[in-house]
Amino acid sequence: MKTIKRYPNRLLYDTVLSRFISGPNLREYIHRNESFRIVDSKSGEDMTVPVLGQLFIEELSSSNNKHSIIETLRGFIALRGEMNMDILKKTVLASIGVFEITKSKAEEIVDTLIKEGEIAKTKRSEAILELLDKAENSTRDLKERISKDVEVTIENLKVARKKDLEELNRKVDDLAEQVRKIVDKLG
Repeated sequence: MKTIKRYPNRLLYDTVLSRFISGPNLREYIHRNESFRIVDSKSGEDMTVPVLGQLFIEELSSSNNKHSIIETLRGFIALRGEMNMDILKKTVLASIGVFEITKSKAEEIVDTLIKEGEIAKTKRSEAILELLDKAENSTRDLKERISKDVEVTIENLKVARKKDLEELNRKVDDLAEQVRKIVDKLG
């Protein structure tokens, strides 16, 4: 596991590359699924959660879809008491922005938490099922929100949809039939 030192001036130093890095470098490590730990340069205290939390806040702040962010954060907060927050943290950090996780990934997350003493071994099955259930619900909610957002966007664009075109075709066919009947009467 890579160790990154955090200095008092908030600079981050990658001890493997022997150079200073920044937020975009951390994001890249996360996208490449690299394991790393951030420690205070003087005390050695683990600073991973606060630094990644700040990075997460920066990511949220840069988004244009404030409504979606608010709903997502409200959902995370609403989980309090229903699910071990450490599982939620690990899930979010393991797959930033991705709610759908596999059973093997859930098992890996829970096993890590058991090793760290954050979950009792006897609660393993329950924790895995809870994590998968929450991931499934989050995925369903996300798909519903996306579907609603797309529907609203299409409505706001005033673009003709397939059902609108089908209705228009039916009306044209009705009018053509009426014109044909009138022409037959006249002649």
